[in-house]
Amino acid sequence: MGTMIMYDKGSRDPRLVTVRRGGTLKDADHRLLAMWAAVCAEHVLHFFEQAHPADARPHRAIEQARAWRVVRSP
Repeated sequence: MGTMIMYDKGSRDPRLVTVRRGGTLKDADHRLLAMWAAVCAEHVLHFFEQAHPADARPHRAIEQARAWRVVRSP
């Protein structure tokens, strides 16, 4: 695995942080953003799968993002 990049809280754009974590991103918009990311990832997934055929993590992450979209918030 590669190096994981961590961002300090001061460098996070509050528009991309959920309200529950101190940002301004509403739940519905968070789900929409996750769907957009899943759609983008699907377009290049085949490149990753060609290079790493045994690594199913990106595929599972896309599936989870799609499943999360239909879950209702309390």
